[in-house]
Amino acid sequence: MSGGTATGDVILTSETGAIVEIASSWTYVDVGIITDVSPAKGQLNTKLTITGSDLMAGGLEIAGVTLAGVAIKELVSNSSTEVVVIAALSSTNITGDIVLTSENGATVVSSSGWEYVAVPSFTELNPSSGQGGTERSEEHTSELQS
Repeated sequence: MSGGTATGDVILTSETGAIVEIASSWTYVDVGIITDVSPAKGQLNTKLTITGSDLMAGGLEIAGVTLAGVAIKELVSNSSTEVVVIAALSSTNITGDIVLTSENGATVVSSSGWEYVAVPSFTELNPSSGQGGTERSEEHTSELQS
């Protein structure tokens, strides 16, 4: 359904033909849409803002968020138009869906909306000791991008 919310009846019909009806007891809501993710890639402790419409999918609050299949580290804030989260650690470089789950179990999904970048790996730190003001160089295999 699109174009707003609507209320409807719930009708249960058994295999014997018995009918139970509860009038105006179900509310249809618009499907939530994620329109922007900023930034769209990162790693542990990246703070990202997810914007869109009906992000709580008819619920009162966001109960869970996953980024490329990884549960977030922290839910900072949430509303029907903006959700702010802190990314958890991913052991692999992966692109996947952003899934917002409301307390009512409904979900809003952005397909391939988040990319975990590789965790940097330091290969050399030179010198390995020193005092305040000591200059050093670092070599690593990748950089965090956020």
